[in-house]
This record gives sequence, structure tokens and C-alpha cells, in this order.
Amino acid sequence: ADYRARAESGGWLAQMQDTQQIIATRALKAGSLNGAGSGVEPPRLESTVPDLLRIEDSGMIIIKGGHSGQTLLLIPALSEGRISWTCIGGPDDAVPEHCRTSAPQS
Repeated sequence: ADYRARAESGGWLAQMQDTQQIIATRALKAGSLNGAGSGVEPPRLESTVPDLLRIEDSGMIIIKGGHSGQTLLLIPALSEGRISWTCIGGPDDAVPEHCRTSAPQS
């Protein structure tokens, strides 16, 4: 069951990459994350559809649902003309290792 939930979470993350790129491009062009996610349509996710998929005006992406009710937050940061993303999620056994709250964040 944990494997299934991790596979769902990993699939969601992979399918969000184009959306993350749109947000990053907008933020870099504006020089700010303010409004970078405004009006960005979430993609239609293949396979398991989460209960919640929302893009905040700040560019943060929230995904919740799946086999174990897992939650993923994709949080953008703009620094020195570059966008970096932090993934925070749980429960730990249902999300990829780099998103686990117990894992050190980079």
C-alpha cells in the first residue's frame, strides 16, 4: 500500500513539471513570485486524480488525496535570479523521499 501511494505521489510530481516551469518563467520575468501562480491552470493529471489540486497566487502548488490521503506542497523560492522548489509532504511512507518532512530539506 505504501508503494502504491508513493507511486501516485511521484506521478503527480512528474506531471506538475510543466506547470512549475510556467510559474518559474512568470516569476523570473516579473522578478517576483507575487502573482506568479495567478490564473495558471492545473494540468489534468493522468491515472489517480487527487481530491485537491490548487495553485496559489504565490506559485505554491498543493496536492492532496490518493491512496493514503497524502499531501504534497511544492513551494517556489526566487533568489539571485533563480527559482528553486521545495517539496514537503506526508505521510512520510506515502511520498517520495525528497518530500518527506523527516528528510533534510535543501
